[in-house]
Amino acid sequence: MQSDQKRFQTASVRVAGSSTDVAQAMIVTAWNLAIAGVAILGGALLDRYGARSLPWTALALLVAAAATRPPLRREAVARA
Repeated sequence: MQSDQKRFQTASVRVAGSSTDVAQAMIVTAWNLAIAGVAILGGALLDRYGARSLPWTALALLVAAAATRPPLRREAVARA
């Protein structure tokens, strides 16, 4: 069974057609922006509220991410 990240990369390459390099660059950029954004958020929370705020914020972000995860297009994902 493939991970969601691998499925997302595969789906984006298939949908992109001849622009696969752009699709992969967009995925890398999105991941880097997400990492930077969460690092800034974590630093601000740590500075303002202390270490006790971090697990609760992580839980809230996890729930929000799970609730808003878009479905993968069936034609873009190959079933083995």
